[in-house]
Amino acid sequence: MKISCPYCANDTDFYEVAEGVTITTFYVQNEDGSFSAVSDD
Repeated sequence: MKISCPYCANDTDFYEVAEGVTITTFYVQNEDGSFSAVSDD
């Protein structure tokens, strides 16, 4: 099952922002619904 943004319908590129840390990880959702990390900032 793929997820998508309820606001813009994006269903391919995602990122995670964690408060109080200095790393942001960008993800791409795969065809099977899993995620793969693309890069860290």
